[in-house]
Amino acid sequence: MRRLDRLVVPAGAKVKLEPGGTHLMLTELREPLEPGAVIELGLSFEKSGERSATARVRAAGEQM
Repeated sequence: MRRLDRLVVPAGAKVKLEPGGTHLMLTELREPLEPGAVIELGLSFEKSGERSATARVRAAGEQM
């Protein structure tokens, strides 16, 4: 696993985020995440600015 400072997504392209592949790792959390919870994420894009997204927390190893 290696940290990326940025993820380049060409216009019109898609990037699939998934365990074992490209994924988001949340660090410095203020409290533990509970499976089933829905969290809001802040995303920053070079050209379109700040966007928000939601994600459901899954247990480690849970199938998608």
